[in-house]
Amino acid sequence: MFECVDLDEMLELHKNTSHYVDRFPYAPFGQGPRQMVPPPQHREDEARYVQHLVDVYREHFPSSVSNLEDVPTVEEASEHLKRQREAFYAAESVRVFARDATHPAYFERVKKDVYDIVVEVAARSYLDGWERHGAVMAVAGTLQLTPTVLTPFVETNARKGVCHHLANEDRLTWCREGEK
Repeated sequence: MFECVDLDEMLELHKNTSHYVDRFPYAPFGQGPRQMVPPPQHREDEARYVQHLVDVYREHFPSSVSNLEDVPTVEEASEHLKRQREAFYAAESVRVFARDATHPAYFERVKKDVYDIVVEVAARSYLDGWERHGAVMAVAGTLQLTPTVLTPFVETNARKGVCHHLANEDRLTWCREGEK
């Protein structure tokens, strides 16, 4: 009815729970986030940040872009959107990893760190949203994060992608009335 459990086996099973990180916060993970690739069609949870980017393209390429369907016709905008979606999904993979392997609060900590720095850059005056977005992405890619169990997994592209998660929540916007 009862049997002994090998300690190594028990710890291996425990690694697959979110409680493991609470008990062993400095133990290395077996593997990090699974890399997510943007699907060909935008998902519903991308709508807000993509709309913010379309506003940037509309402002920067006024004669060529008026909506999302026009973006592929402008190579610079199309390539830019692909890179931004890759960044969003890099951050999304960290968010899903935090949810499943640790606690969602760790990803919220990452978002707070990114926001606290980039909001100051975003608040400055720029010629247009294209310039603001570029400045924010440059800073996001280089900022230091508060050390947590997620920090080793939040690479440059994921930090940039966190900005798009913030844009999804309307905490960051790229275009402002009266610029240009």
